[in-house]
Amino acid sequence: MKRNHKSTLIMTFVATLGFLAGCSELSDNRIEQSVNKSIQEVNDAVSKTVQTASLEWYDETKRKGVNGTHSLAQPVGSATGIILHNEVGNIDVKAAADDQITVKTTIWASRKSSQEDFQSILDNAVTEVIAEGNQLRIVTRPKDDPKQNLWDWAQDKYGHSELFIEYDVGLPVSMKSYEISSNVGAIHLNQLEGNYKVHNEVGSITIDGARIIGPSSVKSETGSIQLGIDQMDSKSSFNVATEVGSIRADLAATLECNIETATELGQVTGAEVGESERNGGGPKLSLSTSIGAITVN
Repeated sequence: MKRNHKSTLIMTFVATLGFLAGCSELSDNRIEQSVNKSIQEVNDAVSKTVQTASLEWYDETKRKGVNGTHSLAQPVGSATGIILHNEVGNIDVKAAADDQITVKTTIWASRKSSQEDFQSILDNAVTEVIAEGNQLRIVTRPKDDPKQNLWDWAQDKYGHSELFIEYDVGLPVSMKSYEISSNVGAIHLNQLEGNYKVHNEVGSITIDGARIIGPSSVKSETGSIQLGIDQMDSKSSFNVATEVGSIRADLAATLECNIETATELGQVTGAEVGESERNGGGPKLSLSTSIGAITVN
């Protein structure tokens, strides 16, 4: 998927450059502006096409499908981190005021599922928070098969698995590590302090009020990333990357960091291409795209 998107954009870039090179009356600056504009337009179109193809079904299911919810709350004990992987569906994780982890899952199914089938899926689904050392793993699975995910189980039992799960998670301040991934769906993290390891295949990633401690990374294969960074610990690092999609980083006015930007096809605004310092320098913030713009505010 990534290779095809990238090839399309590179061919567009080459064709555009060749055309403009033949226009001798254009200045170098105007040629560069025109090429950058063309790259950005194609990048936006490809990114939106891929996301739209996935999210149209998602939105259609939410309009016309059926849903059911599960909720739980439990103490975190000595755990300091969470692990959450979702096949399809949005993930929302935020800081909470109490000392428990709370999880609400909403399971959606298309109308291709009969009411009886969906009720059976819902009745047989269980959401758990499982302790694994100093981490808590959040899973939604069939009750009678802890090793199988809900999609594979539904496919085996009913011959279809057109469903998705939305997670709404609240975490106490004692949690300091977040390993979160999704195949299709948006990820939103809000007001969390600690170490981030976030990845998705298709969908946007939004992080607000981040306070980074230790080495952290965020990557989207196809989708934009929007960051709001309040603090970076002196020993931290933050590596942010997309294959197809833009990156926007909104940094606190007093944030001290070294910024490194790199893009194969795209524009960089608000920071130097390559390395630069902000407020005298500090921990490293790396922003890179294969195809997409980078904006630093």
